[in-house]
Amino acid sequence: MTEVVVDGIIYELESHGGISRMFSEILPRMCDMDESFHITLLTWGGQSRSLPSHQHIHQHSLPPLQLFLRPSRFWEPILPIARGLTQSLYIGNAKGRIWHSTYYTKPYQWGRPSWHGPIVVTVVDMIYEKFSKYFPNAGKVCKMKRECVEQADKIIAISENTKRDIIEHFGIPENKVAVTYLAASDFFRGIPEAHDSKLGERIGINRPFVLYVGKRRGYKNFQTLLKAYSLWKKRSYFDLACVGGERTWSRDEMKLIREANLSNSAKLFNDVKDEELRAFYSSAHAFVYPSLYEGFGIPPLEAMACGTPVVVANTSSIPEVVGDAGLYFEPSSTEELLCALDKIVDSTSLRQELVKRGLERCKKFSWQETAIKTHNVYRGIL
Repeated sequence: MTEVVVDGIIYELESHGGISRMFSEILPRMCDMDESFHITLLTWGGQSRSLPSHQHIHQHSLPPLQLFLRPSRFWEPILPIARGLTQSLYIGNAKGRIWHSTYYTKPYQWGRPSWHGPIVVTVVDMIYEKFSKYFPNAGKVCKMKRECVEQADKIIAISENTKRDIIEHFGIPENKVAVTYLAASDFFRGIPEAHDSKLGERIGINRPFVLYVGKRRGYKNFQTLLKAYSLWKKRSYFDLACVGGERTWSRDEMKLIREANLSNSAKLFNDVKDEELRAFYSSAHAFVYPSLYEGFGIPPLEAMACGTPVVVANTSSIPEVVGDAGLYFEPSSTEELLCALDKIVDSTSLRQELVKRGLERCKKFSWQETAIKTHNVYRGIL
């Protein structure tokens, strides 16, 4: 029997996001493919999205210790030890079990940083190392990640680009890192009524629009898209729809919106459920992804799966995911982005070709394949 202890701390740290979605997708699938596979899933309270469910997934909800250990600046240094003591009550003897953390936590046994079974860590990106200026807690996260990587028996990277970054930054052997790609959920598929006027009314937008999805600050490089949109000669025919991410425009965003008179055409949508997100993808004229760096990049894949042409930054793992199914631009170049936007709206044949390529490209990625490769990693280290 294969037993894995999964610290589900990511479900406390993010309400939406690729990391929590990845574990929710692959854990039940691994249980389905192997009846001898059993998971102990530790959660720490406060999670705001549904947890993976399966008869072989045994969930233990532990107290959110940070709520009790206050003020946090005094208790933070011993919080991992306190978590370890609590973990030990549920996971017992670690021998023969695999530890897999959802976000760089170490396996403590009775308050000590020791574990007698194999350790696996998934590294999703090297954003904190490459763009530390955008994160006040970068030093803490980088230290925590390094300790986990150095202690791990096997490291899972979510793209070849991330694998290269891990090897370069941490100086570890290549054979210690396995690549398991992510995927778009099967839910994200084009819907027949995508361009129906009633759908526009439902999502609150009635003109053709260019779509952006996700957080907007820092390395996400949304400011380049907003600037390009403000200069775009065709923007009087297209809205800019921004879904998810920060709930309000930042000061810089608001300044540009006012100066360029975009108040009625740059629209922000929060608390968007998957059903609505699918409708946005399916009805968008184009999806734009200007990020400076991604460990993988699920949104372009979701857009392509919904039959939407994508315009993406030519950087990091994005070409690895999108392949020949997108229009590329240098993420620092407003001019290249403007050129790509013009191409995507001027040529119906180009749009149709990109949609066709995108639908084919999506077939190369599946959560089932992610689960199989993760399961193979577990088997290989036992």
